[in-house]
Amino acid sequence: MPTSSRGHILGLDGLRAIAIAGIVLYHLMPQQVPGGYLGVTLFFTLMGYLILVKNPDAVQGKPFYAGTYYKKKFLRLYPLLLMVLVLSSLALLVLYPSYPRRILPEALSVLFGFNNFWQIAQNASYFTRLANSSPFTHLWFLGLTFQYYLIWPLLLLLLNRLRPRIRKFGLRRVCFCFLILLSFLSMLEAGLLYRPDHDPSRIYYGTDTRAFSLFLGMAAAFLPVRKPRAYFKAHRAAGLAIAIPAAIGILTLSLTLDGSSAANYRGLMQLASLLFALLMLMVIWMPSPLGRLLDHPILRAVGQSSYLIYLLMYPVIFFVSHCSQDSSHPLWKVLCLALIAVLTVGLSFLDRKLSALPLSGGSRHLTRRRIYPALLLVCLLLCALQWKISDRAIAAQAKDQAQMEEELKSQQQQQDQRNADAQEGSNQADASRKYSVTAIGDSVLLDASSTLSDQIPGIYVDGKVSRQAWAVKDLINSLKEKNLLGNIIILHLGTNGAFRRSVGQEIIDQLGSDRQIYWVTVYAPGVAWAAQSNDTIKALADANPNVHLIDWANYAKGHRSWFFSDGIHLKPDGQKAYAKLIRTSCGL
Repeated sequence: MPTSSRGHILGLDGLRAIAIAGIVLYHLMPQQVPGGYLGVTLFFTLMGYLILVKNPDAVQGKPFYAGTYYKKKFLRLYPLLLMVLVLSSLALLVLYPSYPRRILPEALSVLFGFNNFWQIAQNASYFTRLANSSPFTHLWFLGLTFQYYLIWPLLLLLLNRLRPRIRKFGLRRVCFCFLILLSFLSMLEAGLLYRPDHDPSRIYYGTDTRAFSLFLGMAAAFLPVRKPRAYFKAHRAAGLAIAIPAAIGILTLSLTLDGSSAANYRGLMQLASLLFALLMLMVIWMPSPLGRLLDHPILRAVGQSSYLIYLLMYPVIFFVSHCSQDSSHPLWKVLCLALIAVLTVGLSFLDRKLSALPLSGGSRHLTRRRIYPALLLVCLLLCALQWKISDRAIAAQAKDQAQMEEELKSQQQQQDQRNADAQEGSNQADASRKYSVTAIGDSVLLDASSTLSDQIPGIYVDGKVSRQAWAVKDLINSLKEKNLLGNIIILHLGTNGAFRRSVGQEIIDQLGSDRQIYWVTVYAPGVAWAAQSNDTIKALADANPNVHLIDWANYAKGHRSWFFSDGIHLKPDGQKAYAKLIRTSCGL
């Protein structure tokens, strides 16, 4: 195994640094690095490889002590997790005391390793976090990590039971093929479960549907090392011919892949894992030059701190976005990176100090057996205190939410009736004249659908809860076929998630240059991607002469009474103001 003088595998810390960089950039700049979340896939691949490489005796049938293994993983993962949970809970009480959500159940799901299932049960989309964002949203990753660490010894037990039967076929060969089969089945399940009209979070969070990366990494651990190393030492060009395209492929996917697209779950996320496995193997098989290149001190330092950086990055971004008026400004992003760096250094230092303490000792000694339970107790007390403080905000939000949902339900029924009448008359000769204006959007547009119909005669409105920009292509085709697409188009898309400029341009091209398109900007205080959606809308308006901006984002500022408690959905006064702005902006 290629190692440095200190015994670590050359280059793997650099690969960790690449993975964590993609994840941080995705959360800071999802518009520019839309596929950066693939860093998680890369981590799982690397995890699968290291699970076996760091436990070679167990794979070879030698004694494996599960208790010692789990204790080691506990001491590796939990101390830093407890520190971050304590700091995040404290920051929530100080900076966001009216946070209208009980954090204790979520914290417990993190601590007990089932947060991914908790988020699935909450329907908490990773890509549409409009009402589900919290400082712990990203910790679904730890749920899968804990579960994988818990499950793999069971695979080891199965291997040991089957060892006498498969030895004659070649242990490495059989294990490799078996793990590749498991990886393929996980990939296949992810593709089969994906539905274009459903949120993909069940697939993204699922232990079974994400296991393909882990199994692929584990399979790589059964490949030989000595012979490939000797070969690529003599034929460096061949190794680089594999490593460079793999790296380019990973970079391309990170800069282009949409986390909610069908392609993501039906091949491209799996392709990213395969490309990373190839790159990882090339680093292992070519410790010089690739391993040493990726073992640069800066990359090594970032890679060794990647776990802590991952724990910290989302809480930092969460609190900065809630404490700023425009979290999309470059200075806020720089501040986030600086805070992540400072906290990483500080908590790493504290973790080293704690690790130097004895695990147990006499009654007068400060030991980790006392400190870690104390941290856990502080974390739970802070979460319980937040629960108590937030009760009033939660009660107010629940009442407001019920009113909002009733309003949306009523608007949906009225819109459905109007649209049914419109479709019934769409075969008449004057249908295209009757519906000269068509509005397509999300639940904000749905809020104001009745008011728009009152203020703009001849408008056809199609608003839908949680609609995203990438999901309107089929709707546009349907409206065209039914002769319900007017010469004036109003779009309100971008509230539920940022979208790439190419997606917006596809919508504009689909609608055609002969139509005048009015795109309404997003007003969603505290939502990280709102500014990015608006930047995209403005860029599309600048690039297309038939696209015009309706600046709802600026028009709505300072009018808190127009909105329900989420600051996004419209009360009656807000509906009137929204409809009036659209009518006057379109010259109707």
